[in-house]
Amino acid sequence: MTGDINGQTALDDAHRANKPDAYHWLPHRLGFTLDDCYRNPILRGFHPDPSIVRVGEDYYIVNSSFVHFPGLPIFHSRDLVHWQVIGHAVENLAWSGLPGLPGGFGYWAPDISYYKGRFWVVATLRRNTLPYRLQMITSAAGPKGPWDQPKFLPLDGIDPSLFADEDGRRYILLNPGAILAEIDDAGNLISAPEMIYFGSARIKPEGPHLLKKDGWYYLFLAEGGTDSGHMETVARSKNLRGPYEDCPFNPILGRKNLLSPIQRSGHGKPVMLPHGRWMMAYLCGRSVEVKTVMGRETAIDPLTWTADGWPMVNALKGPSCLQKSRFLIRKRPIHEMTNGCLPGRITGIFPN
Repeated sequence: MTGDINGQTALDDAHRANKPDAYHWLPHRLGFTLDDCYRNPILRGFHPDPSIVRVGEDYYIVNSSFVHFPGLPIFHSRDLVHWQVIGHAVENLAWSGLPGLPGGFGYWAPDISYYKGRFWVVATLRRNTLPYRLQMITSAAGPKGPWDQPKFLPLDGIDPSLFADEDGRRYILLNPGAILAEIDDAGNLISAPEMIYFGSARIKPEGPHLLKKDGWYYLFLAEGGTDSGHMETVARSKNLRGPYEDCPFNPILGRKNLLSPIQRSGHGKPVMLPHGRWMMAYLCGRSVEVKTVMGRETAIDPLTWTADGWPMVNALKGPSCLQKSRFLIRKRPIHEMTNGCLPGRITGIFPN
């Protein structure tokens, strides 16, 4: 459900109107009440470039941190709505590569994953001397750390992510588009990078995430730049290296209304819940007079699959302000929520 410039919806208006008949009619018509919902963004103010992973019944998100230290904050949740920082993947300044970097540089667009009993975080280190971009990779036995001394892979590009295939081989992806290189179990580079897909011609393809489901490789990409045209697209192939077919519904997430309070939505990553439903965590910005003054934030919306196997976020309606929380594990009244809005065989996103 979308809202006005303040993110307020018809359900909020009915609740505040103190007219029981009207309020009872609207929830009856919709099939849910205000307390059955959550609000976006779930992480408000400077929480850009989210990556999400589920391990058991626990969810973890990591965000970009640029030159801030400690870097790459790791959030934990049991219900996808209430999040708490539990650690940082960059916690040793001597290992970080951050000293001397100007604002806007540092750690960009991280990815978090789980592989063979360890948590892995990979991110781009943007520097002001050659080489200008390196890919940092580190791991830990638990999400709180301590995190290992990072490796810095000599790969140019940004927005890296990790993917483990069913045959046990493991890969790093980065942009432009989707560039693929194989790594070993310790995170060392063991093959030359190769481009497997450049995007669906919506300019500036970045933020690749790879998922294997029901025999298909799905490539999720952010396209359109990081401003108002930001969007999420997807393509699929039966083969890891392609060729990839564009989704006929692209973009599966993006701006639908210039007046919507939530804009610039994309850079998403899907996650499957324990009961088989799917969600996508993604980047967004709340618009005030065309400016997203709170910076890039983190939202989450349902992801569903068509009968022929294509994913769609929020039924292609764009980012939601208020969303049904039928996905929640435990429910609290919406007025008590402190940080905002909601509430086959798979490889590469979470452990089997």
